[in-house]
Amino acid sequence: MDQAMTTGPCGSTGRSVDPAWDVVVIGAGPAGAVAATLAARHGLRTLLVDAKRFPRRKTCGGCLSRSAVTALRQFGLDDVVHEIGAAPIDRIRFTAQSSTSEIDLPAGYAIDRARFDAALVDRAVGAGAEFRPGCTAKVLGVQGGWQQVHLAVGERSEVATTHVAVVADGLLRSSLHTEACAPANAGRHARIGVATVTHGDDFRVESGTIEMSIARQGYAGAVRLDERRILIAAALDRDALKSQSIGEAVTAMLLESGKSAPNALLKCEWMASPTLTRRPSQIAGERWFAIGDAAGYVEPFTGDGMATAIESAIAIEPWFVDAQVGWRPAFVAEWSVAHRRIVRRRQWLCRGLAWTLRRPWAVRGLLALSRSAPVLTSRSFARLQQPRDFSSNPHGQAAIA
Repeated sequence: MDQAMTTGPCGSTGRSVDPAWDVVVIGAGPAGAVAATLAARHGLRTLLVDAKRFPRRKTCGGCLSRSAVTALRQFGLDDVVHEIGAAPIDRIRFTAQSSTSEIDLPAGYAIDRARFDAALVDRAVGAGAEFRPGCTAKVLGVQGGWQQVHLAVGERSEVATTHVAVVADGLLRSSLHTEACAPANAGRHARIGVATVTHGDDFRVESGTIEMSIARQGYAGAVRLDERRILIAAALDRDALKSQSIGEAVTAMLLESGKSAPNALLKCEWMASPTLTRRPSQIAGERWFAIGDAAGYVEPFTGDGMATAIESAIAIEPWFVDAQVGWRPAFVAEWSVAHRRIVRRRQWLCRGLAWTLRRPWAVRGLLALSRSAPVLTSRSFARLQQPRDFSSNPHGQAAIA
């Protein structure tokens, strides 16, 4: 249901009138919903918008890692995991070139993103944020001392003003497509993400296990959401889709790895993402900050994409709080440095895994290592999912220490 729209003082030439909002958060995925919750808890007038109607599906592997759960727990948000009936996962099984190996993982969950995102949005609304689904947003720039954001729901539109805009609208950063801020550039060999949900009888996946299949044209992960549903997500080379459908490409990849591939995959409704690995030239500007996928993205593994999104949403808190008092140009560089510290270890490991999975000889080495030294391999994945401690500082400064 559409909500009434309140127009801010568009075109104001001074600062005598407060902006309509203290914080406008664009994008209601995990990053945006968590940021909106934290802003509302500070008593800030917070608007959360998303271009889609909720609940909505997402192209996602559906894995919530230990680090993501730990971050949510420190802010009292981990109850959403149990609320949506998330399925525990604690191991990963690799299949490549008809060879298999298995290692333990830090305890995490397989989640339905539609339910998870909706539950996090409910927390934001419960904290005092206003949520507008089906609302597109464009960051226009600063005028009269406030950030201007164009908002549109159907044929109705307004220009709202805010102390700060938090951009969390995903890989394409659609709200930032202006001459002053180009979209994030895709990596040269970036793959495309695809996902679908199929019936549990169509694809054999053990409870608590991520089934990872690796082939020359990409890799696919499958997790059991519940007794009836299996989530399958894959990262595919762009060339793999030039002459075949997504279902055909994933089927071919599974068969090459040595796994069985049910015919049901050819009939599934697949979702696709833009190319995955992206590095934007800017992740902040005057009175706006980018978080989550909008701040850069590397091919993710076992839930590190959502972990990074949630951690960046927590870490941005002191900046949007301080921006209520006054804007300092130094905020731009400070957030860029802080975000780099948050993501660099995880992205370095993800790049290393992506490099490995593109080379058959390296894949053979990975499988051999996981069989001969499973503890060592498990520790490497545990490092990827190492939780951060946000509890030592009310503004989350521990995240950037």
